[in-house]
Amino acid sequence: MFKYQSEIIAIDIWKEVLNPERTTPILNEEEFVYIFIEELEENVVWSEQKDIIEYGYNFFVIYYDKEHGIVHINETDEGKGRRLVEKIFANAL
Repeated sequence: MFKYQSEIIAIDIWKEVLNPERTTPILNEEEFVYIFIEELEENVVWSEQKDIIEYGYNFFVIYYDKEHGIVHINETDEGKGRRLVEKIFANAL
């Protein structure tokens, strides 16, 4: 949860944190709800074979409670989630 008192929401800047070619954004700007689904593709760590790929997803759900000046986030990757909030809602605490 972050405090945010500005009217400026730079929603398009999410592309600086998440790969736009591997991310599906679902944006409801009227209700201030922003969902990002990031596709992940990584080599597995439990095998010596180089051609085994593991697919997964990161989810980020952001809600801005404008009335109370609070940004809520629920994420599967806390580091990227924090960076998303810091980029989209500049100076959020």
